[in-house]
Amino acid sequence: MQGEKISTKEELDRVASGFMSSRVVLSAFELGIFSALGPEGAGSAQVAQRLGLDARGADRLMNACVVIGLLNKQDSRFTNSGLAAQYLHRDSPDYMAGLGHIVQLWNGWHTLSDAVRAGSSVRERKNGSRDTKSFIAAMHSRARQTAPKLVEHLYLSRVKRALDLGGGSGAMVMELCRAQKDLRATVLDTGEVIPLTRRYVEEAGLSGRIDCLEGDFTKDEYGTGYDLIILSAIMHIYSPDQNTGILKRCARALNPGGRAVIRDFLVNPERDGPNRAVMFALNMLVNTEAGDSYSEQEISSWLKTAGFGAVERIDLDQQSALVIGTKLN
Repeated sequence: MQGEKISTKEELDRVASGFMSSRVVLSAFELGIFSALGPEGAGSAQVAQRLGLDARGADRLMNACVVIGLLNKQDSRFTNSGLAAQYLHRDSPDYMAGLGHIVQLWNGWHTLSDAVRAGSSVRERKNGSRDTKSFIAAMHSRARQTAPKLVEHLYLSRVKRALDLGGGSGAMVMELCRAQKDLRATVLDTGEVIPLTRRYVEEAGLSGRIDCLEGDFTKDEYGTGYDLIILSAIMHIYSPDQNTGILKRCARALNPGGRAVIRDFLVNPERDGPNRAVMFALNMLVNTEAGDSYSEQEISSWLKTAGFGAVERIDLDQQSALVIGTKLN
């Protein structure tokens, strides 16, 4: 019910117990239930044997998937629904690999009460680190949808070099390179991520135009000579002071007149809307030390402190927007 207000007792009950269906989907995905079923289907005992699961546990989970419509069942044989076959079977071109990241988010969100008490994430102490491969797969899927919208607003004719901070798979700069044939780009990310970046870039056939740079953009310098720096879904991970420091490094790396392009969920000044940004603030509370959802006004103030002049906002959709700062000469 994200985006809707609860107005009846029945809706309240449905939202409060909604985690049950969510956990069924995530566990079946995580365990490989959908991918273990071919077109001919199989009994739950067969699936349990293939996946090394308890037979009774697999049977109960698969029947729950029938109830919510992701599996069909006839004569004790289970098959994927059309939806599951398209999005939840790993051999499908539309496979939602990014659900592995949602599995990881679950581990953070169940600590929400403790995080509110502490005022910061307690997840690391309780649940360990994230699954980087699943996280990058999720971000790649989302970036592929967002990148064309971003490119529409960037006027790339004068952009020769671009940098993507925390670029993950490189999906954003891949789209820049496709749109502007003489543009070269660099993705800066951690040593844990860069090997995955190289694989995505190579698969896209853009290894000759996209370089990969290993580093920590909260501490390291980025080099110089860039016309454009993209910070897509970056600001919300860090504190205001950290974000100001990142933008100061951007200013040092950009040519005069270069632009820092920030894409994120923006809250209103009262922090009570829009829905996605408000909920995302809680996601940052449970999963990061100091992250948050920020307003246009907050981001603009960091840009100006860092040495950027004109600041422009462009709404991409109802939930996310660009805030673009141009470096002073």
